[in-house]
Amino acid sequence: MVQLNFNSPDFIRYATERLKPDILDTHTPGYILDYTRVMNKVRQLHPQPAALHPPLGSCQEGIVACMQQEIDLLRAQASQPVTNEHNTVQSRPVQTCLTVSQLAVILRWCNKTGILTCEVTDDLFKQVARSIGINGRKQYRASSLKTEYYEMDPTAVSGAKDYIIMLLNEAKRK
Repeated sequence: MVQLNFNSPDFIRYATERLKPDILDTHTPGYILDYTRVMNKVRQLHPQPAALHPPLGSCQEGIVACMQQEIDLLRAQASQPVTNEHNTVQSRPVQTCLTVSQLAVILRWCNKTGILTCEVTDDLFKQVARSIGINGRKQYRASSLKTEYYEMDPTAVSGAKDYIIMLLNEAKRK
């Protein structure tokens, strides 16, 4: 139909919809790239000069314009921050100066005193590993937190106590 220059607006909408790539996640660079390739293939077609509706322009031009508009929209959406199911912006993790051992000790104390509660302790490790990073380095690993949680290092306990004392001193100032 494109070769025959069937430039009906309804057909152009239909063709544009049918020519979209079959990749499920439309917000990936691969989807946009595939969509661009399909648009370039449509550009390479050589439709007949005679059109069904001469004043509307060619079928090919209409399809390419619709696809370009969709690609521009996808690129704009891809450049915006991703949001999760709670509608909060996903960003870099919160940074801390605590070592893995110190953080695990503090998590254990918070869990034992009810400050932080979790039905499954492994979920706590996973959540903390996703949410908290080490200053200047990558994020914690849940498995490392779990190991240090159950095998409390005496040096880490001492360091964690120092941070708790710093917090208490800060509370006195206010």
